Amino acid sequence: MRTLPLLLLAACAATPAPPTPAPDPDAESVKAEIRQMYLDLSARDWTKFEAHFADGAVVIFKGHDGAARILSMTEFNAHAQKSVDGKPIYEEKCDTLDARVHHDMAHAWSHFSAKLGTAEKLHQWSGIDAYSLLRIDGKWKIAAIAISEDPKR
Repeated sequence: MRTLPLLLLAACAATPAPPTPAPDPDAESVKAEIRQMYLDLSARDWTKFEAHFADGAVVIFKGHDGAARILSMTEFNAHAQKSVDGKPIYEEKCDTLDARVHHDMAHAWSHFSAKLGTAEKLHQWSGIDAYSLLRIDGKWKIAAIAISEDPKR
């Protein structure tokens, strides 16, 4: 009876790990689209930023009062422009990114960090952006983003 656990342990140790799957080219193209979206957002290139989104796309987040906000892409773009206008420092970058693809649908999960303001008064935050994307006419377009900020420390 005591040999059974040893045999099981030996069998597990002798079993090779499964090979690491090759990167999914569709998932890599989704990641490239999202990384470029962050670059266009940080560059304040609002036309290029909005081009990453499908018609009717929405952005969902909780306001400072805790209430859910659901904005159209046009509304969110105007909100973003107003928030960064006149502030010399603005950057939002993708720290980590994972994507899953099923045919012409994809979901991605990104941890981001951001900073906004001046050298004297710089606001920094981070969080998660959860994306739903659709491949439309051969290009990945963002259909929805749900944003969740990390807790303040």
